[in-house]
Amino acid sequence: MEGLTRKGFFEDVSFEVHRGEILGFGGLIGAGRTEVMRCLYGADKYQSGKIYIEGRAYVPSSTRKSIRAGFGFVPEDRRGQGFIPLLSINRNTALTNYDIIKKRFMAVSSPQELQMCREAIRKIDIRPADPEKPVGLMSGGNQQKVVIGKWLMRNLKVLIVDEPQPVSTWEPRMRFTGFWKNWLNRALS
Repeated sequence: MEGLTRKGFFEDVSFEVHRGEILGFGGLIGAGRTEVMRCLYGADKYQSGKIYIEGRAYVPSSTRKSIRAGFGFVPEDRRGQGFIPLLSINRNTALTNYDIIKKRFMAVSSPQELQMCREAIRKIDIRPADPEKPVGLMSGGNQQKVVIGKWLMRNLKVLIVDEPQPVSTWEPRMRFTGFWKNWLNRALS
């Protein structure tokens, strides 16, 4: 990314990240970290600058286009923007994956949807392991796992995670750190 600018939020932001790397952003509230990530993902517009993916210029004109290009986004406000509380783990996992699990004429393959959900539950140990459990009734840590789990099913090139570790106690924090290290072994940026 070169010289990305969104007037009033951030100016001239440049960085480079390669497959298998983690790039972290820090800053005080209002520094523009979230806004940079949202622009990179296509959720917000920027005024100037260039974004490249695998050496080619890329303009993230919409979140749908970004998903098709291999981007995933885990928002800072997981509860408000990352899942739909009344929907089950199964349906929330499918939200970003309907293009993968659709059959002919845009109908969804229920067996494939359920298989995808069970795989996400297994990969990151979502509890309870009940695909029909409404996500809004789960603990905050497991809600976060659902938000991340839906992206595990895609062949992503870049996963943008705003506030990747809002876990306060030592043991869950260490498990979550191990989770990110394992994810890197899959060569995800």
